Amino acid sequence: MKEENNTILACIDATQQSSVVSDYAIWMAQRISRPLHFINTIEHHSKTPQSNLSGNIGLGARDDLLESLAGEEEQQSRELLAKGKTSLQHAKEQAEVAGVKATASQRHGMLYENLAELEKEIRVLVLGRSGESLKSPVGGQVEEVIRLLHKPILLVGKAFSAPKSIMLAYDGTPSSNKALEMVATSRLFQTLDCHVVNVNDSSAVSQKLLDKAKELLEKSAIAASYTSLQGEAVSRLSSYLNENNIDIMVMGAFSHNRLRDALFGSFTAKLISGTDKPLLLLR
Repeated sequence: MKEENNTILACIDATQQSSVVSDYAIWMAQRISRPLHFINTIEHHSKTPQSNLSGNIGLGARDDLLESLAGEEEQQSRELLAKGKTSLQHAKEQAEVAGVKATASQRHGMLYENLAELEKEIRVLVLGRSGESLKSPVGGQVEEVIRLLHKPILLVGKAFSAPKSIMLAYDGTPSSNKALEMVATSRLFQTLDCHVVNVNDSSAVSQKLLDKAKELLEKSAIAASYTSLQGEAVSRLSSYLNENNIDIMVMGAFSHNRLRDALFGSFTAKLISGTDKPLLLLR
């Protein structure tokens, strides 16, 4: 990875979801003709005794225990390296079959720390909603990555389907304006069926925001439908997404309205747990 702000970066691990991550990254690389790079990170979790054992066992026995734990950690690291290399090889083979040239690398340390170092080179980050160490739909590292990076992030689920439609959740905030601009200018969305949706209890305010979005999209020759919804934003957007069989939802992260607190709360839980469809976030 050397080209600044130009690389599609896909995060790969040893889970089945990595194949889906690869598919979406490859699809994106084909549409916007950007370099594709797969990355696998190896996290090292040192195993240490949970309590002070020096008073419970002899010094020699304790040294043996620590040596055994160190050996287990080394063995685990070797296994993670091997699994990661295999996953990266499979991802590169997927890309090759699709006619996309891709590179790959392994790095050590926490995922979000590595991505912070690579941020300048990233055009779009493709990330699975969950990984080997994540028990919830949006794990701690995924949340940390979204909070840390100022790059578009595509969160994908359990299955790949070549997208035919997108829904832009537009609320007029700076981050959603950034999402609107990306929809208007990126080749990624050309030819896709576009839905622009605003949720606001004031119909007048909602229509004003939709008119603003429409003005920009029409200048870019983007055909779209525009829908105003009232009610609780999380449930209304989630329902629209599923009822209209939208393939990708696009939205700004950390909006300064009721979606802000919902991003890592009920909104994410309902949307990600309730559907396998991808979510593209922009800050």
